[in-house]
Amino acid sequence: TGSVRGQYVRPDAGLTPFPDHFTYADFGERAMARRYAGRPLNVADIDSAGGFTDEERAAWRAAGVLSALVVPLVKDDTLVAEFGVQSAVPRSW
Repeated sequence: TGSVRGQYVRPDAGLTPFPDHFTYADFGERAMARRYAGRPLNVADIDSAGGFTDEERAAWRAAGVLSALVVPLVKDDTLVAEFGVQSAVPRSW
């Protein structure tokens, strides 16, 4: 389970903020394996990115995220924090 400690959503964008609490597994085993290993996750377009199931893609879309860049902080082999930027439209990071 993850918790969002702070986020910014552009006020004029008409978007819903990312949930304060969420289950990592819903967003993909590929995504989590990279994060737990301390490697950045770069998804330009969830609909065309490889390695995601239809259910995982649906979780991204339900959260209003079509693109993301996430940099994890791993300490002593434990994922302790992440900094992420998400986009409601596909984006080449």
